[in-house]
Amino acid sequence: MKLLLLAVFFSILFCASAVKAQKQDPVVVKYHATLETVKYVYGAAPAVARLGPNDILETNTLDAFGDAIQKPGDTLALVKGDNPLTGPFFIEGAEPGDTIAVEFLKLEVNSS
Repeated sequence: MKLLLLAVFFSILFCASAVKAQKQDPVVVKYHATLETVKYVYGAAPAVARLGPNDILETNTLDAFGDAIQKPGDTLALVKGDNPLTGPFFIEGAEPGDTIAVEFLKLEVNSS
């Protein structure tokens, strides 16, 4: 199941935990996660995108098997790991110990 998220959400705790409010027009930052770019560990990793404090993140996530199983006959041998993580995302101005507020603007599910 892929989810389209229009908010800063995944892997933020790897970058920082908060943003100090600043007045500026939001920019939409788009990032598309794939089976090759997701992470399978909870730990430090290079940021995949940088966002300002008021920016909007438009991204997707992969299902628990990384969207590797797509049709009848696909087996678990195609799966790289469990619970793939999208991100991390770097938040400009955030510092360790800060708290980040996340607002979901839209959520779309790609399957029924």
